[in-house]
Amino acid sequence: MDLEAFITNVANKIQFSIQDFSALTQMLYNDDTTIKLLAVVGMRKLLSIENNPPIQSVIDANLVTVFIQLMHHHIPKFQFE
Repeated sequence: MDLEAFITNVANKIQFSIQDFSALTQMLYNDDTTIKLLAVVGMRKLLSIENNPPIQSVIDANLVTVFIQLMHHHIPKFQFE
């Protein structure tokens, strides 16, 4: 199983909540690709919440720039997320 499939499998088993936002934010700055990818999947799930997604929190935490940088990552899963 490759890294992308592994992270997708793990992330699909985790229910992320708004209380995870701070930890996910810290994980986005981690140098470990696995941790960073898990954080990106978690953030995508949080931003997909039907009621009150944490859009303003993402903007306030300056994560838009981080997400834009990840669009150029060599692992396509980052771009997908």
